[in-house]
Amino acid sequence: MVLRLVYSSVNSDMAPNSSKLQRLRDILASAQKHNGQNKVTGFLVFDGTTFLQILEGERKDVISTYDRIKQDQRHKDVNLLEMVDVPERQFADWNMGGSMRTLEAQEIYLSHGIGQEINPKVLSAAKIVALALDLQAYELERREVS
Repeated sequence: MVLRLVYSSVNSDMAPNSSKLQRLRDILASAQKHNGQNKVTGFLVFDGTTFLQILEGERKDVISTYDRIKQDQRHKDVNLLEMVDVPERQFADWNMGGSMRTLEAQEIYLSHGIGQEINPKVLSAAKIVALALDLQAYELERREVS
């Protein structure tokens, strides 16, 4: 069993979209470094305003990662949506994968009932995991084509 933790937060930096993409890259680079050391995997979804993140791994490692995120000045309004033991990792190949919402991926969001901005107050953890799995498949397909 591994612990899966799902949370949402709000981007504390309201810079232009080009800077938001760089912000996502910076967060992913930091997450990949720390998570690789702690054997935490997961996926980060970002629409320019809202972060949805899934963390997976050993309980102590996931909780310490989440505690670090709660102190990170790039996040505000951090909200725990789920913390549950699951039989296996669903993002095992990603120290931290991620996807910023783009027009190309819009259809994936729409297929999950997400029209405009992400509203984490109406999304279940299961829906967030399903969205992340579809975005992960989309990102993997894009890499294979490149």
